[in-house]
Amino acid sequence: MLDYTLNEYGFGEKSCTLHADNCSGQNKNQYVLAYLCWRVMMGFHDTISLKMQIPGHTRCLVDSGFGHIRKLFRRCDVDAFSQLVEVEEKSASTSVAIPYKKDGTVTWEWRDWKEFLSGHFKAIRNIRKYHHFRFSNEYPWYVFVKESVDSIEAKMSILKHAIVDLKTKPILITPPGLSRDRQLYMYRNVRPYSDLYIRMRYAHLQLRNDF
Repeated sequence: MLDYTLNEYGFGEKSCTLHADNCSGQNKNQYVLAYLCWRVMMGFHDTISLKMQIPGHTRCLVDSGFGHIRKLFRRCDVDAFSQLVEVEEKSASTSVAIPYKKDGTVTWEWRDWKEFLSGHFKAIRNIRKYHHFRFSNEYPWYVFVKESVDSIEAKMSILKHAIVDLKTKPILITPPGLSRDRQLYMYRNVRPYSDLYIRMRYAHLQLRNDF
């Protein structure tokens, strides 16, 4: 999703600064850093900076946007994916939903980035203590790290071996969808609580009573 966003919503800028919270599972891990390094090596950007917000200062507009969605979601009946999209777009005047599929057409591609990046890049030791990361085309396979904004910058190589073809991309992943067991579970345990199902059931009973 990060790859899709940078490719589709960029303005051709060569310098990029990203701000994120300190969550190692989502934002500060070897795959995110390897991907940013790969983008610089590919020439998509000349420099990329990734800055982690310190604890206690991690609130941002993205969090408030999800808050608006949750508030409206609690007040709405959502029994279908299309209704979820509608809730997201109505949650704020600037909200635009981007579903994986729209009118049967795939919007973006899922790729196996973890497998691809782990084969070419290595993890940074003691990654949790660093809060500032920088990538530059002057040192394309290095990452510059700092513990804090006033710390001295250190340079680390994260490339395992030379990439022969930089234009190579990870293999495509096709989402498998719901398994048969999951579909049966949804049918038996969730469907009876669907507002649409309840209304259809009520209409059927009314029709039987009329006859």
